[in-house]
Amino acid sequence: MNNVNEQIAKQQKKIEQEKAKLAKLKNKIAGAERKKDTRRKILVGSFFISRAKADPDFRVKLIRQLNDYLNNDRDRELFGLQPINKSTPQQI
Repeated sequence: MNNVNEQIAKQQKKIEQEKAKLAKLKNKIAGAERKKDTRRKILVGSFFISRAKADPDFRVKLIRQLNDYLNNDRDRELFGLQPINKSTPQQI
């Protein structure tokens, strides 16, 4: 019976090792996908910035859309947009 318990423990250890390998591979794939996504965002942003520099009408449209889209004051500041007015609670 002791031998069976040792075999079970050995197999469980192998399973845990394989699970760890699998998790590492999944993390590697996820990291690669994040890098691709970041690169896409940078390239799209670069395209829009280049286009906005070359075409004043496009720049105006882009700024308007960014004004509607961006809701974080830190992000808005990057584009020279005014902070969003936070409504102050009314005093009773």
